[in-house]
Amino acid sequence: MTTNLPFNTFVTTLPVANTPSMSGDMLAIVQNGSTKNLNITGLLLTARQKQNVATSAINYTLVATDSGTYFDNSGATGEVDFTLMTLTAGFWAGFTVMASQTLKILAPAGATLNMGTASGTSLVSSLPYSFVSLFAPHGATTQWVVDRIIGTWTLS
Repeated sequence: MTTNLPFNTFVTTLPVANTPSMSGDMLAIVQNGSTKNLNITGLLLTARQKQNVATSAINYTLVATDSGTYFDNSGATGEVDFTLMTLTAGFWAGFTVMASQTLKILAPAGATLNMGTASGTSLVSSLPYSFVSLFAPHGATTQWVVDRIIGTWTLS
């Protein structure tokens, strides 16, 4: 069943038929061409949304339009530094080490990177497939927060 909806209209239920992995009704919300589904029966939330991915083999300073972007250092032959911008509430970015080179995330002047009770001005890794994401929480003016981390990172 296909239903065209005006912006901000919600469909309460859609039947799920001929789908072996799901049963019952499904809530579907379509926004900006992306579909978000919630399997009501199994309480399974599935979001399908295109993410921005950017590769940089040279130093880069993030800008406001980079929010929601996953960065990596593919193709780097030396250290790559990513400098965060001045905090804007809700901004987030992720970073993955792809090349066996140092990937460094730097806080902007006057800001810190916070991971639990530890804080510093840089996060560094050179272990391939290490990943970290940071966000700027509402109300924070100088504190970037690490919300996901995989692999080995050094906060200093």
